[in-house]
Amino acid sequence: MTFSKKYRPLTVNDLVFRDPQHRSVVQNYANGTASKHLMLYGPPGSGKSEAARIILESRLGVGTDGARSEIHHAQGMTVDFINNLPSIVGAQTFLGFTSHGLVIDEVDFLDRNAQRALRKVIDDGLGGLLICTTNNLHKLEEAFRDRFKKVHLERPLVQDWEARAQHIMEQEGYRLDLRQVQMLLSEFEGSARDFLEWLEDSSIDLKAMHQSPGTGSTHVNGLTTLGGNLSITQFKR
Repeated sequence: MTFSKKYRPLTVNDLVFRDPQHRSVVQNYANGTASKHLMLYGPPGSGKSEAARIILESRLGVGTDGARSEIHHAQGMTVDFINNLPSIVGAQTFLGFTSHGLVIDEVDFLDRNAQRALRKVIDDGLGGLLICTTNNLHKLEEAFRDRFKKVHLERPLVQDWEARAQHIMEQEGYRLDLRQVQMLLSEFEGSARDFLEWLEDSSIDLKAMHQSPGTGSTHVNGLTTLGGNLSITQFKR
């Protein structure tokens, strides 16, 4: 199993948010408490797509593989396809899903006619929850935006990732204290898309240091300032 698949967020608790209140909003959607169609918007790397995926998986009662076919990208989406969305949602009953819904990623790729077609589908009754993501809320018509609860997800700060990084590194066999985690992330820029790659590189470098002690290896992201004399307890599970 790849590192990214191994540590891909599975629940709302695995997600990292800049604003703690957004965790509550996403949790309310995931557990079915909130019902208005949802628009997650913000810059790339803010975790919109992962939050949308986890909400959908929770609502449908399936894992990543089961929900993949219900996640669509707006690029190239035609009016005919949009008009067929209620049938796609309706068919979820026969697939054994516990609820109904779908995701449209980067919905700003829809042209004006497609946005209006989707707005009509919403008004006529989609039959389930629609979750959309976009980096460019301003590209969407106001009448279309008004059909959604809009949540602005900002890219998390480095310190927002500390607890998640500490947990993952512990799973990899390294118990880092908070100071060491902060050093590990000192040059990380906070993008959700880059987070697991950063930790995988760090884990590989740390393992190399322990396998070749005394070599003076110092390339472990922010931990290089320790000059290879990293005090980390490596343990067997």
